[in-house]
Amino acid sequence: MNSAKQKDFSRFFNTMLKMRKILDQTLDDNNGDNIPTMLQVQALKTIKENSPIAASKLASRLQMSPPALTQMTDRLIKSRFITRKTNNDDRRLILLTLTNEGEVHLASILKIMEQKANQILDPISAKDLQTIVTIFEDFLQKYEK
Repeated sequence: MNSAKQKDFSRFFNTMLKMRKILDQTLDDNNGDNIPTMLQVQALKTIKENSPIAASKLASRLQMSPPALTQMTDRLIKSRFITRKTNNDDRRLILLTLTNEGEVHLASILKIMEQKANQILDPISAKDLQTIVTIFEDFLQKYEK
């Protein structure tokens, strides 16, 4: 990789780390009980959109190891946001579903995150925001192939 591209990569990486910090603070600012992490929010969204979902499939989608996923799902179960049960046809298959409480909590968290994102992005012009979104959508489309 040439040095100019390496510098751009470094700038991109540092920018993404800072953006992640801002997004994490979006949740931390609420200082309430049962406020999930960004990864937990992503897990809850994925479970909701694919319910019931096999734990192994969720781990793959979130790029997590099975032990790390187990720890996270244990916390989400303890918070009563999801349930875990074995498949009747294949007892090795662990299925995760969102509870009613989890669905309400996820909707609340997503609403708070949207409000915070609106505050964060308010100084950016509509044109620049559209450009940013287009770039990220293009990137994701290429990455997910």
